[in-house]
Amino acid sequence: TLANPEDGIALGELFSYKIFVEKDLLVVTLIREGKPDVVATFDMTGSQYEDPEQYMYFKVGVYHVNNTSDPSSDTGQFAQATFYEIRNSHDGYVFSE
Repeated sequence: TLANPEDGIALGELFSYKIFVEKDLLVVTLIREGKPDVVATFDMTGSQYEDPEQYMYFKVGVYHVNNTSDPSSDTGQFAQATFYEIRNSHDGYVFSE
């Protein structure tokens, strides 16, 4: 949790997460073996999520602030994520499972 970062995800630790949205409620669940699930709920009221004219997307990857892979500089750090499985479902979306 944000209140207890020592209980966060360790480097190299495998974990899963689920993102579920219904109407204006977004629920994120973090799942780790041997630890209780961490659930965060967000009220999306006013976010324009349900506005059909607003294009929404979901990115699978890593947001990282550094933009170089030069190991000789302090900015030469980079991030990596490995995804073993990705499942998406969305009512009314042509590419859904």
